[in-house]
Amino acid sequence: MSGKVYDSIGEVLTELQKRGYTLERKQVAEAMSQTDLHCPLSDDELDELLLYLAPQQQETDIRRAKLNKVLSGGPWRNAVVMARQRLGLPKAGVSPDEAIALHDALLDEAVDGCPRVVRIGTTAKSLRQYWGELAGEARSLCLWISVDPQLLDKHRIKFATGGCDLLVGLRKILQPEGQVACNGQPIKYAPRDTDRVMAHLLWGMPLSTAQITTGPRIGFTWERLPSGGGRHHERAFQLDKATPSELRQLRDQLRRMKRDFYHNVLLNFQVDRPWKERWQNWNHLFPDLAFPSSDAMRKAVSDQKQKGQSGLPKEKASARQQTKTKG
Repeated sequence: MSGKVYDSIGEVLTELQKRGYTLERKQVAEAMSQTDLHCPLSDDELDELLLYLAPQQQETDIRRAKLNKVLSGGPWRNAVVMARQRLGLPKAGVSPDEAIALHDALLDEAVDGCPRVVRIGTTAKSLRQYWGELAGEARSLCLWISVDPQLLDKHRIKFATGGCDLLVGLRKILQPEGQVACNGQPIKYAPRDTDRVMAHLLWGMPLSTAQITTGPRIGFTWERLPSGGGRHHERAFQLDKATPSELRQLRDQLRRMKRDFYHNVLLNFQVDRPWKERWQNWNHLFPDLAFPSSDAMRKAVSDQKQKGQSGLPKEKASARQQTKTKG
């Protein structure tokens, strides 16, 4: 193997930056997976990766330019002011300390179950109702900047039905070094775009085009039904605005999400119970992935374990390294 060698994704990112490409680690890792490239990379392989990334980077730059134009425009600022007005917030939002106090009340209510009332200006409302309305106003702002509002829809439904969402991502923005614990265990959570929009609305945290990810998205989740069973739910956002290369990438991403879901859930499903009981419960919860017998389920679990052991990234990279060395 001749020329320069890039032994890690970190080195690949550094070299891409030198060539004028500012990309996220996750984006590069996904691109390497799509092109079947693994570290260490040669210069020729890096060029191959760039051929795959260049159209996406160009589209990202275009979307960021459009986003920056929206965020710097008067209509956006007016929309934010009007949303705050409907919520009874000051024109510039509340202070970070007031936002922390408001979120503290939400955490306290989640712990002791005692309903609380929040007073904003001259209006008094239940705490959960207010947070639900805040999520609703943030949702309308998301559509201005092409951010998928799915998580805010979940927040609204949860608050409206008497549930309580901890909004941990919002707290991480308020106090990056702080931790929220559940049953003594810290909850690991990174802020998402919807959290940043809520933060901008509530206390005026600036929105950055470098942080916001706009454009088409595909989601894949499993949801429990009132009957006790479940179903798989695929969700698409702005697919009509995707380029052909983005559509291919999103479809590949959806296939990986489905495969990973099946693999992880099957291997970890009720491992402490007898096979017959596991099989019956699996078919009840996942009717679209049902097995004809407990033996069929046992074989599928065994096959998934073998696939997992044979498909470890380190082993793949090692095999690729040996192939390069021999060549």
